[in-house]
Amino acid sequence: MKLKEYIIPVWDHRVYVARNCSRETFINFINKEFHANYSVSKTTATASTFTSRDGVILIWLSKKCPLADIAHECFHAAYSILSMKGITLDTSSEESFAYLIGYLFNLITK
Repeated sequence: MKLKEYIIPVWDHRVYVARNCSRETFINFINKEFHANYSVSKTTATASTFTSRDGVILIWLSKKCPLADIAHECFHAAYSILSMKGITLDTSSEESFAYLIGYLFNLITK
């Protein structure tokens, strides 16, 4: 399995995305490579976002992942990144969240 690395320069953070593999394969990979302990459960999800213990954001997208689900996972990734930087979601920070979600979405869907 190959992960695509995206660097988010403004927030000095990395996001990794895997496409076209099973969720089980992805979880087994991140458990091994990122010393995580996620369980493989049956799901109908077409995408999932995980954050490793050291703050690495890992996104899995199925072969048939709709754009709406990619946008959904971008929210989770943006929330994790900004939370690690001490930024909470409220009316004074919503533009930071909106821009980061849009930035991630554009990177992933290119």
